[in-house]
Amino acid sequence: MPQRARERVLARVKAGELDVELAAVGLFGDLSIEVLLFGMAIISVVSVTVSQNLGEGNEAAAGNEVRQGLWLATVLSIPGTAICFFLPEIISFTGQDAKVLRLGAEYTRALAWCFLPSMWFIVFRGYVSALARPASVMVITVSAVFLNAALTYACVFGAGPIPAMGVTGSGIATTIVCWIMFIALAVHVLRVADMA
Repeated sequence: MPQRARERVLARVKAGELDVELAAVGLFGDLSIEVLLFGMAIISVVSVTVSQNLGEGNEAAAGNEVRQGLWLATVLSIPGTAICFFLPEIISFTGQDAKVLRLGAEYTRALAWCFLPSMWFIVFRGYVSALARPASVMVITVSAVFLNAALTYACVFGAGPIPAMGVTGSGIATTIVCWIMFIALAVHVLRVADMA
């Protein structure tokens, strides 16, 4: 493991000495993102292959690359989701406080279900970017930031009919927003692109 990566992991593990809820969400959220980024790095090649096929005028091959990217994203999501789901057990050897581990488990078990839509979103983002139409991705992403903030607040502290769920609510809110982002971009792709 490179030194910088080792330092970041140790810093996150040490974060467990802070406020318990903040520590759990910070530590487990950061580690979950690392797992997601690994999968995204692999999936991001779809935009390159789609761009190449579109540049050659081969739209059918570009559509095929997107479909293969969706399959690969689905396959990579299985171990990614499992790692996120069992992250508390994986890092329990670091000597974290039992409450941090419990809260981290609540958070990551809700957050783990955002892995698949996030990976699918990356595939469609690559396709839309290859079509030189990145504005839709920007609008969806910026909107998602505000939606995530509002939904996280509602799910963590409770609002209207939504009960206060604490750290679990934060994971649920993020997962819901990831699914909304994917669905919004999928609808956009189906409306503007022929992947035949």
